[in-house]
Amino acid sequence: MNASPADVAASIAHLCDLFLLEDLDAQGWAFLYPDESEWESPDCDVMSERFLVVARREGYDGHLVRVDSVDEGPHWFTVITLPDHDGRVAVDWTARQFHNAGHPAPPIDPRSIACPLVFAWPGRYPLSVVSFGVQSAQPSVPQP
Repeated sequence: MNASPADVAASIAHLCDLFLLEDLDAQGWAFLYPDESEWESPDCDVMSERFLVVARREGYDGHLVRVDSVDEGPHWFTVITLPDHDGRVAVDWTARQFHNAGHPAPPIDPRSIACPLVFAWPGRYPLSVVSFGVQSAQPSVPQP
């Protein structure tokens, strides 16, 4: 049996809602960034690991992916495998950091970048302001 696109979207939304409820830094990325006057954003690998812990706790499989950009350096996000679904879904909690990528072009409004940024995997990273080359899956055993 294959899950419908609506079922996939609902599953990912549920995971993201759980993460937002329990992780103050996820709330910071979603609602405060780029204002870090009362909050300091953790790195993308940290956020990806934390989200993976929540997904695994809820019974989903997944892994971290590292991509590299000449201009922006390494970047990490989480890929979730959904039961009864042929594909995987990438979830990037820190994509808003690329609001000022693509220099010398002016920065874009970070709120115009979805948080989290969710896209089909494997697939192309959906932000045109940053270009990633090497993509590698990283086996991960997140720390509690």
